[in-house]
Amino acid sequence: MELLSEILGQFIGVGVILLIIVFQQELRKFLLMIGNTDFINNRIFKQNLFHFGAREQNELNINTDVIAEACIRMAKTKTGALIVISHTPDIDFYIGSGEILNARLSRSLLENIFFKNAPLHDGAVLIRNNTILAASCVLPVSDKKDLPNDLGTRHRAALGVSEETSAIAIIVSEETGKISTTKSGVLKQNITPANLNAHLQMLLK
Repeated sequence: MELLSEILGQFIGVGVILLIIVFQQELRKFLLMIGNTDFINNRIFKQNLFHFGAREQNELNINTDVIAEACIRMAKTKTGALIVISHTPDIDFYIGSGEILNARLSRSLLENIFFKNAPLHDGAVLIRNNTILAASCVLPVSDKKDLPNDLGTRHRAALGVSEETSAIAIIVSEETGKISTTKSGVLKQNITPANLNAHLQMLLK
């Protein structure tokens, strides 16, 4: 019995190690969220919003006009951009990978961030409730194998964050100046400037 117990103990130990290796990304995300002092409060707040039907009010707090205008202007100059918009705290996991701003949303600030020689132009901007939370953030890259070969890192990162969170992402291509969006892992390309604002409002419903 002692020998059997020792063998089973070794087997369980190896099994735990294998589980940690296989699910290391998920465990890391969970531990980081638990380590976030605002996580519990944000979670409760999010649930209350859903419970009292306040999500619609929250959606109206995002100024899509400003974001659309900035993207259209950057598209004309082929300034690459990646903007992530969320109603919920689920994007907070990525704030620490960039520079925290907590600045009021404005067209000029978005354009300055993504200006080609600006120090924060690489990476993504995170927006919630008309506030630019952070810039130059690193996002997860989608593992999809059936994506067109001409899609760059911005598009794959936009898909990745929309697969893992409820956020939407807007991409301005540095090569073509074309505007694309992602939501729930679905990529929509070649959004026309005339339709961009309405398209964003539809995605945020």
